[in-house]
Amino acid sequence: QFDKIIKHNQRSAMKTYVKQLNSQIEEIVIEMRKFLKPSYEHMGLNDRLVVTPLTDRIYLTVT
Repeated sequence: QFDKIIKHNQRSAMKTYVKQLNSQIEEIVIEMRKFLKPSYEHMGLNDRLVVTPLTDRIYLTVT
């Protein structure tokens, strides 16, 4: 079923998700990546954000 849902290039981009997540969450990630469109996301308080290694990793993960 996984091969039928998404194309090969999308599957190769998502290999890290497939290895790290169980099958229930994997399906949710696939659907979200398939149906969510980019929009004007709220960027928060960038001028007040204290940049540390932890906040830097979180910011990169979220964006």
